[in-house]
Amino acid sequence: MSGASGSMTAPRTSIQQVRWQRGKEVEELRGADGQWIEDPAFKNEELRERSQDADFAREESQEAKALVLARKQLDSARASERMELHRRAALEQEARARLAQEADAMRREAARNGTLSEESVRRALDVSKKELGRVIGTFAHWSSDGVSGLWIEGRLEESRVKAAISSAKMLEAIKHKVATFKAQSEGYDDHQFLARLAQLLNETRAEVTGVENFDDVLMGKLRHWDEGNNETLTYTLAVALQGVTRSVEFKNHLQRMDTARLGHAKATEACGLLGKIVQANLQPAYKGIESQREALDVLSKIAPSITETMPDYIQTTMMNRTGTVLNMAYVEHLALKEAATAIMQDASPLVMDRLKCTMSGSVGQRPALGLALAAAAAAWLAQ
Repeated sequence: MSGASGSMTAPRTSIQQVRWQRGKEVEELRGADGQWIEDPAFKNEELRERSQDADFAREESQEAKALVLARKQLDSARASERMELHRRAALEQEARARLAQEADAMRREAARNGTLSEESVRRALDVSKKELGRVIGTFAHWSSDGVSGLWIEGRLEESRVKAAISSAKMLEAIKHKVATFKAQSEGYDDHQFLARLAQLLNETRAEVTGVENFDDVLMGKLRHWDEGNNETLTYTLAVALQGVTRSVEFKNHLQRMDTARLGHAKATEACGLLGKIVQANLQPAYKGIESQREALDVLSKIAPSITETMPDYIQTTMMNRTGTVLNMAYVEHLALKEAATAIMQDASPLVMDRLKCTMSGSVGQRPALGLALAAAAAAWLAQ
């Protein structure tokens, strides 16, 4: 028995031991042969954590790449914006110089083309015979030794530069808005198209109003300067010029456009609304720009007509002063005319063709109204 008992193999036993892994207390079994017997639950947990770590690392990598891409896109957008601002600034500067040169040439040509009678001068300035006499009388005390009030010429030149900047900004802003509208129009459905058209007309009106607000500020300055000036012709002419550039009829035609209704209109009723806006608002307003040129040419003859028989130093001084305020008005006139060109020749035909509007303002197969508008615009703008 003892021999038999001595030959029997001892049963395999396992010892539960504790070790630390990944900061956790792990219980494992150690067999009699000294090998570790890994707990399946722990192994699954470890695999799951490894999988999560890999997912987290992958997500962090993707987020980092996305962040880098977003930064590149933002930098690119900012660079494009800076380039666009630089381009717009260059266009405004070019327009300002060109408009100033054209305005001065137009004013000089008009001034050389004859003089006005006293009655014509009074009618152009909208003053009585007595008031005109007071304007002329201020030159009686001038002498060739020195003309007082020369400081106003520097102030007027500063205002002329600012006025040219204002007009050039207005022109380039409207041209940019029209070009953007044309470029993006194919991507709009009819509802979006009409809403953007209404927005374009509103923005055009706002740009013109901005120039008018600048004119108001300038007139306030001129009124203040006139108190210390020894002649009143400059201010009297400026008042008459504002009456031309701030034509109530022109302003009313723009302000009365029913853009709110147009922006919410259906395609089937859009042609009728557009026909009314074009015929009742846009065409009369832009026709008013043409009449501005005639009035400006008449006013350019005021100073030469009044000082025609006076000494050369008076003629030269008043030509300089009145020429400056006249150039402001001519620049504004030219800017408005070019803005009208952009809308009448570029935007209007596009709109009419897109909606297939006929001359009657209804929807049809022939976009006759758009072509007619372009032809009409080209005719009056060429004058």
